[in-house]
Amino acid sequence: MVILCDTNGEPTHNVSRIVKDVITSLEIQPDQDSPQLGIHTHNDSGTAVANGLAGVVEGVRMVQEPSTVTGTLRKCELMYFNPQLQLKMGYHCLEESQLTQLT
Repeated sequence: MVILCDTNGEPTHNVSRIVKDVITSLEIQPDQDSPQLGIHTHNDSGTAVANGLAGVVEGVRMVQEPSTVTGTLRKCELMYFNPQLQLKMGYHCLEESQLTQLT
């Protein structure tokens, strides 16, 4: 597995381009059952959730929890990330009963 790391809070369009380039260069075949590409995003500029979602759209199948500039994990980011994936993008991440426990 290859894990891409956005440690600078890149603009989302850059993350999309980089993910596409890596998939093409390494001839990765996105597969939800056997992820080959992951992403870890920092929230230095408030882009962690958007960049993680952009990665998924382009073929990333494993997203590590976004972190702050200090490296402290921010579980609150998952409160935004998982519902976006499940309710707005059609991915199954959590059981319905678990969605209500995110707030």
